[in-house]
Amino acid sequence: MELKACVFDASGVLIDDVNAIYTTSNKILEESNINPVSFEDFQSRTKIPFWEYYKSFGLTEGESKATDAHFRKLYPQYTDLVKLYPEVRDVLEVLKSKGIKMGIVTHLPAFAISQNLDSFGVRDFFDSIVAFEDTDEHKPSAKPLLIALSKLNVEPSNAIFVGDMIQDILTGRRAGVKTMAVIREKNPYQTKEKLLEYKPDYLISNLSEIFSTGVFG
Repeated sequence: MELKACVFDASGVLIDDVNAIYTTSNKILEESNINPVSFEDFQSRTKIPFWEYYKSFGLTEGESKATDAHFRKLYPQYTDLVKLYPEVRDVLEVLKSKGIKMGIVTHLPAFAISQNLDSFGVRDFFDSIVAFEDTDEHKPSAKPLLIALSKLNVEPSNAIFVGDMIQDILTGRRAGVKTMAVIREKNPYQTKEKLLEYKPDYLISNLSEIFSTGVFG
């Protein structure tokens, strides 16, 4: 297998926005007259598409999908909580030097991922970005990843998808790419135990370990 492309999830993989998402989601719960939850409860319920998270509190599908407008209003208020993981820029530089094409498939809306990538100065590393509104199907569907690969002009057999949630592993598997799960020690979106149940092809604790797996030679 010759890897020509590496596609990343954004949240929890490239950018540390878990505190911003957690804070925003609790504000949305409050606006829906639901008590905010602990981080552990947030972890246990979190899934994408994110409206599935709100359905776990008893909101209807329509009410859950309507939370997108609240997210767009609230998330920008907490961008000071968003950070680029320390190793990311160096990893992207090395992948670029190896001629690996890079893309992003994210549940974040376009305004949020663009704002984050621009603020950290890493947008130009990516030739393909598929945000929430760029597809009518969302992870764990294979469609957003296949859209990203089409933009990169790379076949699934020559790509790997790096994510941090069950839905990322399922997306990669359904698209026919290798899967790599990042399980960070501090504040992951989902627990290691939950991710291991879905058997990603590779497992790392931060992106700098991507090269020790041997997938890029």
